Amino acid sequence: MDIQQSFAVSAPAGSGKTGLLIRRTLRLLADCEQPEQVLAITFTRKAAAEMHERIVNALRRGMDPTPPESDYERAIWEDARQVLARDEEHQWQLIASPSRLRIMTIDSLCRSLARQLAVETELGELPEPADQPQVYYREAVRNLFAELDKPGPVADSLALLLAHLDNNLPSLEGLLESLLAQREQWLQPILSSRGARAALEDALQQTVQECLQATRSQLLTVAGEIGELCDYAAANLHHLHLEHPLGQCLGMAGLPATNPDPANLAHWQAVTDLFLTQAGGWRAKVDKRVGFPTKKDSLFPDLAERRKDQLQAVIDWCKSQPGLLEQLEDLRNLPAPLYSDNQWQLLEALTVLLPRLVGELSLLFQERRSCDFTEITLAALNALGEEDDPTELSLKLDYQIRHILVDEFQDTSSLQFNLFKKLINGWQAGDGRTLFIVGDGMQSLYGFRNANVGLFLEARAAPVNNIELIPLDLAMNFRSDPKVVEWVNQSFRHVFPQRQDVTRGAVPYSPALAAKDSAEGCAITLDIFEQPADPADEALVVVEHVQRALALNPQGSIAILTRARSHLQHILGALYQAGIPWEATDIDPLASRMPVIDLLSLTRALLNPADRIAWLSVLRAPWCGLDLKDLHSLVNAGRSIEDTGDTNFPWLPGQVFSPTVAATLSPQGQAALERTAGVLKAAWDNRLRKPLRLWVEGAWLALGGPATLISSNEMAWCQQFFDLLESHAQGASLADAEAFENAVGKLYAAPDHSHPNPVQVMTIHKSKGLEFDTVLIPGLHRGGGKNDSTLLYWRERINEQGESQLLIAPPLSPREQASTREQAGKSASQLVRHLKQEKTLKSRLEDARVLYVGCTRAIRRLHLLFTQPAKSPAAGSLLASLWPAFAEGFGNTGATVFQHPANAASSPGDDESDDASDDDIAPNGALNELMRLVPTWQNPFLSQRSDSIGHTAHTPEIKRDSNNHEARHTGTILHRTLRRMVLEGVDTWNPERIARQVPAWELQLRALGLVETGAAVAMLRHAVSSVLNDPTGRWLLDHRHAHSACELALGHSASSGDIRDALPQTSIIDRCFEDKGVLWIIDYKTAQPLPGESLDAFTARQQAEYREQLERYKAIMANRHNGEIRTALYFPLIPHFAPLLNQS
Repeated sequence: MDIQQSFAVSAPAGSGKTGLLIRRTLRLLADCEQPEQVLAITFTRKAAAEMHERIVNALRRGMDPTPPESDYERAIWEDARQVLARDEEHQWQLIASPSRLRIMTIDSLCRSLARQLAVETELGELPEPADQPQVYYREAVRNLFAELDKPGPVADSLALLLAHLDNNLPSLEGLLESLLAQREQWLQPILSSRGARAALEDALQQTVQECLQATRSQLLTVAGEIGELCDYAAANLHHLHLEHPLGQCLGMAGLPATNPDPANLAHWQAVTDLFLTQAGGWRAKVDKRVGFPTKKDSLFPDLAERRKDQLQAVIDWCKSQPGLLEQLEDLRNLPAPLYSDNQWQLLEALTVLLPRLVGELSLLFQERRSCDFTEITLAALNALGEEDDPTELSLKLDYQIRHILVDEFQDTSSLQFNLFKKLINGWQAGDGRTLFIVGDGMQSLYGFRNANVGLFLEARAAPVNNIELIPLDLAMNFRSDPKVVEWVNQSFRHVFPQRQDVTRGAVPYSPALAAKDSAEGCAITLDIFEQPADPADEALVVVEHVQRALALNPQGSIAILTRARSHLQHILGALYQAGIPWEATDIDPLASRMPVIDLLSLTRALLNPADRIAWLSVLRAPWCGLDLKDLHSLVNAGRSIEDTGDTNFPWLPGQVFSPTVAATLSPQGQAALERTAGVLKAAWDNRLRKPLRLWVEGAWLALGGPATLISSNEMAWCQQFFDLLESHAQGASLADAEAFENAVGKLYAAPDHSHPNPVQVMTIHKSKGLEFDTVLIPGLHRGGGKNDSTLLYWRERINEQGESQLLIAPPLSPREQASTREQAGKSASQLVRHLKQEKTLKSRLEDARVLYVGCTRAIRRLHLLFTQPAKSPAAGSLLASLWPAFAEGFGNTGATVFQHPANAASSPGDDESDDASDDDIAPNGALNELMRLVPTWQNPFLSQRSDSIGHTAHTPEIKRDSNNHEARHTGTILHRTLRRMVLEGVDTWNPERIARQVPAWELQLRALGLVETGAAVAMLRHAVSSVLNDPTGRWLLDHRHAHSACELALGHSASSGDIRDALPQTSIIDRCFEDKGVLWIIDYKTAQPLPGESLDAFTARQQAEYREQLERYKAIMANRHNGEIRTALYFPLIPHFAPLLNQS
């Protein structure tokens, strides 16, 4: 809490680091001249919002003169009182203007910096990041390829690289695209590599030398014996005319020298072959192939047995040395200390191509008014200038910012670390400015985002610029039961490395101390399944654990955590069958859901009549349901037998719309096609006349799409698809079809917030920072992803002097990739192999940290489930990380062990009957039946009106407040904006934010068909400003309310007896949340009082008009909520909040 000092705090799981940051921030605020002098940086918006909220709440609590009872709360209260006194002295008005608190994510900071120096960033007014930047990456690569036909260094470099890759242009295109997504990692290194062969080779040589010196220091005790053994082996190999690396050690009397020349490295690597097998373990025996023949064949018969015994004794000694096995493996995989000429030519080509490729991408971003997060970060770095040439903005910030706090510092990348260093470039020790970083090396998970935990370790050991940070370590765990803490301590001391390695980011385990008293009901279990294991068995055991936890504490929080989404398929199905509500974010991909697949096919078919696959899919979809025989007849109608080998099929839409072709189908097929073809023909005739969403959604409605859905969830998925389609639309077409399909591939089912306490399902990465009473981690035995090939291999390392160095290698040719280690020898593959091995080792270290994060989310109960491996766990699996903890048996870990024989797991509730057999249930819980509308099915809407194609997919509501297109479309955009304000947090919106939103409003209005957008944008600005200035408006848009939801889609059946009962219905609730025990249902209206109409008369008229609609919403929610429900209208333009009185 000493605000005059800078600190680097190591804060393990549950140690209360957020509280520490809050107290530090409060104390700094109480001492500074302006609140903007304190900058707090987090890595997620959620963490920033939580910290902001807790500080504001602390200030509000500090206004109460009565101190809290607990010591911890009283300390925060006292700090808050000091801030309030400072606030009153300087008239900050922090509670009224909480936006003055500078608490932001690293991405927000970068955007802010880039925006403040728009000229230097060369981006002008900073655009919003693209949802699908991959489309821009591909176009930039193809623009680069266009240079192949133009003489010059770019064409020459491309030709060289293509020749190296056997002229595989598609492969090169994919490799370059993947590199663009990571350009923040390699751009500066590749620029620094131009003509820098000496510097890069110096990094190689330092890598080799440091490893040789470390190995020598560990082997000095047996240096003489090693020399004798190597000399003996070499002599025998020469005598027997056998080839082996040890043959070069003839005459060796001790350990080789450590200077990094190729000959010394070869000698050292030969020494490793004396002790290690090819697989990497200690040698158990030797023979003449490594220079230790029998007495009969030995050059020194009298020494044969003695030397074998001597070697075994040395190996036994080596086994007892901690970390020596890993050290010898590192030495074996060291790169050559020099580049070959061919390697360097390829690297030089990449130094020409890659910066040019980045330039092509930047030009594309400027032309399209777009960017990605990397572009923003690079722009922020440019905005701050260089260390010896800071910009005016950098100097201004150096004056303004006096204290920086950084959370989750262990996940900082080198690029972000450079940003922090630039921010404190002018700081000096003792000048009153402080840096306060908090992190936990054991929780660093984001290596795939180039997070480098070694930077956190280095910052604790050496000054950052001129600021020396005092290292502090927290040890208390305030989260978990002592039994959980004890099990984690006992297990993970075997899982984490024994030695710290800054270069690799190896972090030893630090045990925690439990702050809580032990409670009843705590449990740590291992569920072990024998092979062959069925994933469905594991899923049923997961359900049993969930049901027990719910029985023990119905209000307790439960989480199922996995490493990958693909591990959850059977588990989600089992939860569905057991009737257990669950909530998942970015877990359930919609691209594999049939309703969404059918909608994508319909969209493609309407947009492209030549897309035969899409048209066939539309005809096969449930709303038409042609069987394969009818499809074959339709496709081949009018073709003769002689045309069988001809691939020029008739135009498919023409076949669909042709009565003659329809006559060739079966009676059922004719009936289905007659109904479907009419709808498709009407939709085709209306092309380019309506916005894309209305066009596609209307065709889907007319085809009977909603009638083919089996649940309200499927309706919600369809609405997500239509929302996405609208966001990618440009008038009546797609702005970029490829980008849209990529976006569909990344579309996930929205979480269902209707249940008050669902089981949380998420990846371990998503769970970071959260805690749950019960945690289940299934599928520990499943392996991780494989390392893909790349065009550029690189590794950032920190040398013994704390300096950052780069190891970089060009790609291997296909022939080099196929060669074995012996064939490749000490060639180009040696450096690539070293870099790949380092990446694998870093991944293993991160696997251990991932598992640690998952286990430490548990408060009272932790359940681990896995299939017992035949020998050892799969490489890259979490079980492989945990396996050392089981060295003495599963039962000796302190956990309760349940062994499950193969196929013997039973479903919970076996004594209860179930109408559906296992064969009828798909893994995702959907019925495994062929959904088809009967051929005679008629759309009830079409029976009432002929122009229904293109009308809304929701339950027909009372018309929106306007009777003209402009007002209706403006109301649509306003609804979207209010939803966005809730999602982002209403406190993040201000006049500046509104101004940044104007270009997006103009684009959306034009996409809806408006040419003149000035009046509509003015109305939107007025409405949003009115809401922000209205306390009631801010209250209803507060995302922190319980069960907060926007545009909530609710599936239901129509209550009346009209013809619409044939369809499932969907109602969309604009705003819904719970406050003080009351569930509020709010409908936005853009109406305003008529001239001369009083506010009371206007309110009464609007309530009378919309009462029936709101009562229907209330009735639907009454089936989901047991407490009080109230409804209201909200008029943003006035603004005015009108609860309905005398609600039934």
